[in-house]
Amino acid sequence: MLNLALPLSWVSVVDGRPQAQREVYDEWIVAAQDCELAWKATTDEECPVLVELRPVLRDHPPSDWGIRSQLFKLDASGAYLDNNLPRLMVHPLTLTLAEHLTCPTSPRRLKTWLGLRYDRPAIPQQYVKLTEALVKKVKAKRTRKTAAEVRDLLVSFHGAPGSQVAYELVAVLPTNCTAEVQGAVLDWISQVALDIPEDLGIATRIEARPDNQISLEFIERSFAVDASSLSWPTNTSELVGEFRP
Repeated sequence: MLNLALPLSWVSVVDGRPQAQREVYDEWIVAAQDCELAWKATTDEECPVLVELRPVLRDHPPSDWGIRSQLFKLDASGAYLDNNLPRLMVHPLTLTLAEHLTCPTSPRRLKTWLGLRYDRPAIPQQYVKLTEALVKKVKAKRTRKTAAEVRDLLVSFHGAPGSQVAYELVAVLPTNCTAEVQGAVLDWISQVALDIPEDLGIATRIEARPDNQISLEFIERSFAVDASSLSWPTNTSELVGEFRP
């Protein structure tokens, strides 16, 4: 994490015309891939290579550690990233002017989030009502203590249009979680599944597992059950498209 006042710019529409907007942020995090940084480190200074930075926010931080959410919590202090903000591309020499503050608590978790934010398959329409019900129950049943232990809550759907929908619900926990925490989270998501009407879907698998026991195959076909990870506007009364986690 770096400390350096830098402007972030984007374009909006004012009075029917495009207009540049600008805001200055003081804290940033490097979001470029390791291989890109290594290549750029060996490149001539005059070569037009750029490094991606993302602004670090602290007001109104998210409470969850979701790996697919639009908001990503960097550490327990409340620092977080907002995927809706623009990226800033800077020359590598810019980094030498910044003060180094700290490193992410878990760099690999940040890399996972950055990757999955670019891989957001749309939830098929036949599963939208079930997803809405799961999000509602998760928020109603979630307690601050339980939520703090869960990295993400993932759901995978099965069933052709017009048939009975089946789904798998898996809570992703930190690698070093205790058996007590794992049991408490499993009880919580089991109750969530019991509260879902059968006409919306039937749970065929309910698990709470450490992140080192979650397969890449499941992550690739699953969606995050978290209101902050669903980009559909909450005040829209009628669906015209699809949710994107």
